Amino acid sequence: MFPTGIAIHPIPNGDIVLNSGVAPVTLFSRNGNFKHVIKGSPSKTDDIAITPSNQYIIPGQTGTNEFHIYDSQGILISTTSTFDINNQPSTPRSVTVDSTGRIIAGLGWYGHKTVSIHQPDGTLISKYETTSSPRFITCMPDDKLVISFDDNTLQVMDQSGHNARLIMLIKPPPGIQSWQPGYVCCSKQGELFVGNWGSHNKAVYRYSRKGGKYTFLDCITMMENIPGGIALSADEQELFVVHYWAHLVKIFR
Repeated sequence: MFPTGIAIHPIPNGDIVLNSGVAPVTLFSRNGNFKHVIKGSPSKTDDIAITPSNQYIIPGQTGTNEFHIYDSQGILISTTSTFDINNQPSTPRSVTVDSTGRIIAGLGWYGHKTVSIHQPDGTLISKYETTSSPRFITCMPDDKLVISFDDNTLQVMDQSGHNARLIMLIKPPPGIQSWQPGYVCCSKQGELFVGNWGSHNKAVYRYSRKGGKYTFLDCITMMENIPGGIALSADEQELFVVHYWAHLVKIFR
């Protein structure tokens, strides 16, 4: 099905949710068995998020300025239109949800440079301009944002007000020849997993958070495959990584 993004349901079922470049969002059991498709969900999207109340947040298909909220049964609840800092229509490239259920969308397609923050029902709270186009975005345990950008930087930012503050730049691991951070994922303990798309260093890199800084720990080499979506199981004992272009998901302990 050519998977791109991934999200994992909480315990007890731990279902795997995949979106795709060619097909609607599809659910699989924890063992990888097909369960069902979310009917009417958009294809050609790169990301997906699950809220604390088990709703699905799915970006609109590329070229549409919207994201969709589906309930836990896969029924469409609402559609929210998204606009960049200049109020121009802008497609969400990435979505995430913080601990309170607020929806954060990275509007980074076609040179747009905006992060928009929404109530759980989709109502806009605020938006702010970024220095580069956001690729992918995730929330830390304290609800700060980790964002990968098209200028190949990885930044930690707050999400308050109309002018979010840059907290830190996360440096690439030592010795990296080509650093192009893509999908990002954060554990409840603050460990960060970053998929690198660089031509010479395709891998998922793990960072620990100590004393307000991120320190590189180790990596999972992907060989010829670009790492796509990254997600942790609810108990955080397993890491799920989409192998972009390879039509599969690998699980690491």
